[in-house]
Amino acid sequence: MKRATTTTSTTTAYNPLAVQRLEDLQKSPT
Repeated sequence: MKRATTTTSTTTAYNPLAVQRLEDLQKSPT
């Protein structure tokens, strides 16, 4: 994954991704 130069950009880009990941993990116990 490419890292953004600005911390704000990384946080904004990581927020939805992390949420989706957590949701996916919670949905799938595997």
